[in-house]
Amino acid sequence: RGREFARTMTDAMQQMFAYGTATPPHCRDREETGVIRPGAHVRIVGLESRSDLNGANGVVIDYSYHKARWAVQMEREAVRVKPANLRVDYKQPAEVPSAKSYLEKITPPGMQFTPQMPPIRFGADFQIEKPDLEAEARSARMQVLKCGLHAAGALSGGGLDDLPADLRAALQAEAII
Repeated sequence: RGREFARTMTDAMQQMFAYGTATPPHCRDREETGVIRPGAHVRIVGLESRSDLNGANGVVIDYSYHKARWAVQMEREAVRVKPANLRVDYKQPAEVPSAKSYLEKITPPGMQFTPQMPPIRFGADFQIEKPDLEAEARSARMQVLKCGLHAAGALSGGGLDDLPADLRAALQAEAII
């Protein structure tokens, strides 16, 4: 029974790691199982300032690199929502790009991401190390911006002047350009 539990936990940790290294931070949903992408059907969860929207369904429009939020079209309004407040529906309409094809489009070749997993040390002094949240947040922002640059064609020779205004504003806010 103990070995079965250990195997289950190991499998779960490997799945979390694989998802986290393959999925950019801004595309991870609240459950860290779905890929947020334009056209995806989602449910809003965990909002505090607009709790009236919790449980509401919507369709993802696009991502704002400057605001670090996804635009979601609801029945009556469009709202900007953090990735952590979205849950991607398991079943998507046929016209929604697959998660795999979307990630291939926006992810620079060979790029891996930092998974959202606490470092765990096993042994006699089992403990979970506390991460440097500020450093992790900056690293995640840089990974997201690199995806934005790749998707905009800037990593393959495109000029900074050709970048979408939203992406340029995000790069300026981070003092990159």
